[in-house]
Amino acid sequence: MSEQKHAVGQSANSIRNAAEKLQKSFKSGDMKPLIEILSTTTHTELLAISAHFARTYDDTLKNVVLKKTSGDFKDVCLALIMGPYMYKAKYLNEAMKGIGANEQEMVDVICQSTPNEIKHITAAYGVQFGEGSTDNEKIVRDVKSETGFNLKKVFLNILEGRKPNSSNFGDLETVAEELYKKGEGRMGTNNKYFVEIFSTKSRDYLSLLAKEYAVKNPGHTLEGAVKTELSGNYRTAMLALITDKIAYFAERARQSIAGLGTNERGLVYSIVSLTKQERIAVSKYYAANFSETLQKAISGDTSGDLELILLSLIS
Repeated sequence: MSEQKHAVGQSANSIRNAAEKLQKSFKSGDMKPLIEILSTTTHTELLAISAHFARTYDDTLKNVVLKKTSGDFKDVCLALIMGPYMYKAKYLNEAMKGIGANEQEMVDVICQSTPNEIKHITAAYGVQFGEGSTDNEKIVRDVKSETGFNLKKVFLNILEGRKPNSSNFGDLETVAEELYKKGEGRMGTNNKYFVEIFSTKSRDYLSLLAKEYAVKNPGHTLEGAVKTELSGNYRTAMLALITDKIAYFAERARQSIAGLGTNERGLVYSIVSLTKQERIAVSKYYAANFSETLQKAISGDTSGDLELILLSLIS
């Protein structure tokens, strides 16, 4: 696939050729052409290919994938076809289904999305699961009903738009001092203050705050304070808010693969939810910080078409 591995162009010929390759792939049962197209095209390009496919073959690409694929491979294909925001909204909804929410998966979506991404995910959630196509409150209603206490406050601050793209850095020194006084520097943690700072300040602000915290409080780190002062998935969420996206998803991929049995759902989200550039960065981070490459880890814990499409996505 090496020489063919390029994004499909937007010309009429390339769109038609891609649709024909997909049809032949489905007829033959050889999924390699499907894997190549899904893993190397942008979502915009894929929309054009999907539209041509539907016009030509009287069925949608999504419907044919549902019929011709199965298991985790099918989930990856459908995620790529629906696009990042619809996929993240669906993943979040599934995390809240059944008895007890999967709060780790909720953290993956809510705490590792930018404010702009949150707006798109909120809209996509309303379209798929709301009472109308503009039901942008559905996501908030569901999160309120499925979580509680400090974790719910963190999620709602982010979902309701209280976390900005940028923050004023003028109070960094004061906040670093206050966080220590209200956390490691006393008996009992002032969770209200921690939630307020972490879920209403920008990611750039929190990155600088972590550095200021270490300077103002020698021998202590902001990450260490979160780990010692907080607990459960509330701690998981707060750590996610101060962890770089690439490092976060490299670790989530490692966790999904480690131990007995693979958490395919977590592994798939850690790769499919990212942009192509982010996937490559995660792969490089993984190789530099863990005992094996992400490619080797994936090959050791997956097989068949699932292995092939995940490897294609990170290369």
